[in-house]
Amino acid sequence: MLSYSQHTSYLTTSDFYAEEAATTPIADYEDVNAKPKKTELLKTILHDNYDSTIRPRGINGSGPVEVILGIYLRSIQNVDDIKMRYSVQMTLWQEWVDPRFMHCHYILYIQILYHHSFCDSDRLKYSHIQSNIDYLQLVGDKIWVPDIFFKNENSGYLHELMVPNLYTRLSPNGKILQSYRISMVLSCPMNLRAYPLDVQECPINISSYGWTTKDVLLTWRNDTPITLASGFNTPRFTLKDWYPTTCTNVVTTGTYSCLLLQIIFAREFGFYLIQIYFPCSMLVIVSWVSFWLEPTAVEARVSLGVTTILTIVTQTYGINQNAPPASYAKALDVWTAFCMGMVFSALLEFSSVNYVCHVQWVKAKKQLAQHKKDKEEIQNEEAKLLSQSLVKGKRIDRISRIVFPIIFATFNAVYWYYYLVHNDYKVDHAH
Repeated sequence: MLSYSQHTSYLTTSDFYAEEAATTPIADYEDVNAKPKKTELLKTILHDNYDSTIRPRGINGSGPVEVILGIYLRSIQNVDDIKMRYSVQMTLWQEWVDPRFMHCHYILYIQILYHHSFCDSDRLKYSHIQSNIDYLQLVGDKIWVPDIFFKNENSGYLHELMVPNLYTRLSPNGKILQSYRISMVLSCPMNLRAYPLDVQECPINISSYGWTTKDVLLTWRNDTPITLASGFNTPRFTLKDWYPTTCTNVVTTGTYSCLLLQIIFAREFGFYLIQIYFPCSMLVIVSWVSFWLEPTAVEARVSLGVTTILTIVTQTYGINQNAPPASYAKALDVWTAFCMGMVFSALLEFSSVNYVCHVQWVKAKKQLAQHKKDKEEIQNEEAKLLSQSLVKGKRIDRISRIVFPIIFATFNAVYWYYYLVHNDYKVDHAH
């Protein structure tokens, strides 16, 4: 009679899942006396010949072990754009098939299907204790487990309040399900060129540490690889989308299977709109008030120009103190720099008006004094020159009333179109 260990190679991973769906459940419930039966059955399965350092037989009996992973995202907090990292709490599931853990009643079904005997005499004598047992639960490191790790992890821990939040279930068909509840701080390289109108792509990168692709193959669950907890929310960001992919890591020691989950975050813009964009726009508009003041109101126009410049400089300093540092110009830097330039240009406009109205009039007055004319004629000439200078200054103000708003409106149109519609730094992936 052929032994179980000799014929395990006939069964593939897909065969195990297909036969699991084809068979009926062992029982809808477990009787109250199932615990001693489970203990006895577990001792039988974890026999002396079992070696937890040897991986199970894989696809077609000799290929890599297929490890199926799924993630239940419980929460994402502290998306830190300064240290470029974020915190995540999740439940991680991993499933694989180990034929060494097939319960005897399931092996008997397989032996009928494949016309081979997989149940030896030692296992057959324990077949009477397997009734009404859906699965066995194991705690500890007695079995082989995949050596997965998170490549972009900075720190993390397994939740152990009350009891360690993990379990291992052994099903009759040899399928093993492990579940962990973990919290981690993961690195997230960010491109802040569109800040605060940016969309960030933060990864969760899972890889096999020691087993190469010849031994372990990581895959996502086909139905729902990623699920979210009810009431899921992220501070300062909106979870827009996510997409799981497979990958491989090629290093000097070999090629390793890996899984990549990209999470797409869009920054909440309302705070920045109210606290930064509106106040800067108001300061720019206030600086235009000087265009409606008389050219001769030097004190009022100087006070208004200097006040708006000092205010926007102070605001820009406060904005930069709270913004994430970067060696390149961000969208917010472009906005504040242009607004500061508009306010400064309004002050320069008054300087040109004052030059036309006052400086040129003083020069013309000195030239008149050099000509020998009577006093009344000189006064008439001075009044005429002053009137001409004021007309020129008012003409500059009237032009500025139209040009400055047009420039600011044009900048707004280009700015918002580029960063909201045609932004090369945005992430554009389909789920």
